[in-house]
Amino acid sequence: ALAGWTVGKLVVGTRLVSATTLRSPGILAASARWVVSTAPVLVVMAADLSADLVTPLLLVVYAPIVIALRGLHDYGAGTLVVDRTPAGPGVFVRRNR
Repeated sequence: ALAGWTVGKLVVGTRLVSATTLRSPGILAASARWVVSTAPVLVVMAADLSADLVTPLLLVVYAPIVIALRGLHDYGAGTLVVDRTPAGPGVFVRRNR
């Protein structure tokens, strides 16, 4: 994940980059992205809440992908998912202004 690649991203032909530099996200951004994406599960476990709350909380994190192709984990980490092309990464899948 630090290099912008995961097995899933390699399979679908995408990669993760910093929104400002278009380079690999680095340790802080990768960690922030992970924390935001796992926060619903961690909150439910830490607060000893009903497991039924995990799905609605995960929807809050991932639902923006339907509209903007970026989830809250991408906004929080300042990252973008870009197309991986033969010319190299950097062709945006889609970016909101």
